[in-house]
Amino acid sequence: MLPHNTNNTRWSYLGYEIGLDSHPARKFMPCEQESAMKEFDLAVLRQDLAKLGLKKGDIGTIVIVHKGRKAYEVEFADLDGRTIALVTLTASQIRRVQRRDVSHVRLVLR
Repeated sequence: MLPHNTNNTRWSYLGYEIGLDSHPARKFMPCEQESAMKEFDLAVLRQDLAKLGLKKGDIGTIVIVHKGRKAYEVEFADLDGRTIALVTLTASQIRRVQRRDVSHVRLVLR
């Protein structure tokens, strides 16, 4: 249980900020604002791309950010570093890796 905030201080709880008039029953807000994705950031795929053998939740590396951040070149690789796919994706098809994400291993048959 979180302490009631009586002195207008801010606490962090599991990566979430509890602020001025917060109460444990209120919804927590993330401490960090989601900043724009940039080159070499890890990105999580939001949807399956069956033709490329990629599944929702796969993690890739952004290698190019296109003008206006409307599209990204993302490389998906196996654990030996071999490229599985290099694909152009829109901002809505990927999201940034978050602090509480858990990675997952699966076999890719190619």
